[in-house]
Parts: sequence; structure tokens; C-alpha cells
Amino acid sequence: MKCLAASDASSACDDPPTHRSIVSRIVFIVWAAKEIVDLIAEVIQFKENLKTAFVINRKIANTAIGRDVGEALAGYPMPVLRSSICQRVAFAESAAQGLTVMDIEPNGSAAKEIEALVNELLEL
Repeated sequence: MKCLAASDASSACDDPPTHRSIVSRIVFIVWAAKEIVDLIAEVIQFKENLKTAFVINRKIANTAIGRDVGEALAGYPMPVLRSSICQRVAFAESAAQGLTVMDIEPNGSAAKEIEALVNELLEL
């Protein structure tokens, strides 16, 4: 593990996440999802035609948690959409400019992810 001491009060380490930390994150995501699913179950009593689905947002591509979170959510009665939105610099840059990723990089990966999500949502 390599650590860089930024000051006496803080430091930054580039140690890779452990299996335990990945499992802990997924357990938290699934726990938080249960709260939402329970809330939606209450709302559906009043809005029977409500359409619901999970969207994986701020996914970190090519990571274990990025792959496993969809499988963990699959146990709920709501579908997990195939489209996901990855954590990308383009989202922060476009927001800082008051624009969308479609405005700043219409052919970029972020814009393609948004387009795929919109298309999938329209199919629900």
C-alpha cells in the first residue's frame, strides 16, 4: 500500500478495495433499495399503473461493485434496466457549465448512456 501524507490531518492511499469493503457497499445498496421498494409498494396502492425500475447510476465501469450491484438488486420485484449511467467527468463538466452532456459531447460515452437510458425508459 502506498500512502501520501497530505498533512498531519489527512492522507491518501491507493490501496485497492478489499473483498469485504466491496461486499459492504453492495449490502448497503441493497438495504437502501429495500427502503425504496417498500415506499413504492405503498404508493402503488394509490397509483396502480405506476411503472418502476432500478437504474444503476454513477457506476464505476470495470469494477466488481459495478458488475455485482445489478445482480444484488435482481431479487426485488422491480426490473433492473440494462442501461446504466457511469461515473464520468463529462457529467461534472457539463453541470458546471449549466449544460448537459448532450450539449458538450453529443457523441461521447456519457451522452450515449443517457440516450440508451431514455430509449429503454420509453419501452417500459
